[in-house]
Amino acid sequence: MTAAIFASIVGDRSAVPASNPSFEVRFGTLGPDRAVYLRRRMIVAILFVAFCAVIGLSAHSVLADHGGVPASTPVVLPAVLPTGETAAAAAPVASAVVGTPYLVQPGDSIWSIAEARHGSIDLTDYVESLVAANGGPALQAGQMLTLP
Repeated sequence: MTAAIFASIVGDRSAVPASNPSFEVRFGTLGPDRAVYLRRRMIVAILFVAFCAVIGLSAHSVLADHGGVPASTPVVLPAVLPTGETAAAAAPVASAVVGTPYLVQPGDSIWSIAEARHGSIDLTDYVESLVAANGGPALQAGQMLTLP
């Protein structure tokens, strides 16, 4: 609790000598009451949480952006011709991609296969050609790959 002291003059000014003024003590609070204080704190806390959420979502969208490069896209869809059939169905069998077949083993990845088989070709170029030759970077154990 806070007390404030105010000088007051009771009655006529001429009746109170200048050397002996009387003082009045009033009790009360000078700051905001507890409910206002808690409400302000709650608003600041809500604004802080909202700010952190916006920053977190922004950072997530920036850091999780895959950029659309071929090695990070999950699937490459076949092209559709104007007649409605897919390019793979319209292509003759003789124009199939010629390469060495490889059976994917458990634990294999595009990069591990490329590291083992790239030879004198640059590793990243080999990975790109491997992804292009097989329609995407997705692998499953037992899948047959075509090595360029």
